[in-house]
Amino acid sequence: MTAIDLAGVADATLHSAADLLVRHGLAYLQAWGADCERWHDVVDRVNIDRLTSLGVYPEGAWDPLMTTWHARQSLHECVWGFRWCGMAAGHYNEDCRDAILAATSLYLDQARVAFYHAGRPQ
Repeated sequence: MTAIDLAGVADATLHSAADLLVRHGLAYLQAWGADCERWHDVVDRVNIDRLTSLGVYPEGAWDPLMTTWHARQSLHECVWGFRWCGMAAGHYNEDCRDAILAATSLYLDQARVAFYHAGRPQ
């Protein structure tokens, strides 16, 4: 999950970060924060371009890299959903073993508190 303020970050910078994550096995992305929809779209585009270059898109589109954006949810709701409901789709789920909550300093303390208090579902 990313809790990052991306307002003002250049598309080229986002593309480079997305490319790095996708090439290193990103299985699921949940985006929250300013301009999170753009971050989500960039990761989707990078993944589609990668699949196309490998010759597996659109045939492999039924088993996509799962990405979601949450501009209208609170950070607490988003962290809770990531911790207890987030999962990779299709074949990505078979090997996905780790979860990472990445936050910039603007959101870091809030994200830590939200993750700590995101108790188990009832």
